[in-house]
Amino acid sequence: MTGFLFEGLTADNRSEARKAVQSAMTPAAYERCEEHVSTLHAVTAHRQDSDDSLRLILRLYSDCLARYPADVAKAVVERFIYRSDKPNFFPTLSELNDACERATAQRQQLLQAL
Repeated sequence: MTGFLFEGLTADNRSEARKAVQSAMTPAAYERCEEHVSTLHAVTAHRQDSDDSLRLILRLYSDCLARYPADVAKAVVERFIYRSDKPNFFPTLSELNDACERATAQRQQLLQAL
């Protein structure tokens, strides 16, 4: 993407547009991220983990999701739940982070352009 073209943008509506995009970057509450990870873990195939491993997975994956907009975190988890290329496989942390990065990139570019 090379950028955005804004027609009719004034100082006043630029400020309002920036606020709207910033609002769309609001991350989910941490508890909501934990719910997303728990759901993903419950419906996907994975090795049998110890309680300590499960707590670590929950923390690391929730920490990752909590860095992204709430709707992005939810949508990315849902895509992993319903993906057809590797149905029912628990994603790596890198896969989760990369998917969130891709889903957030255009918003970040828009915010920088404003």
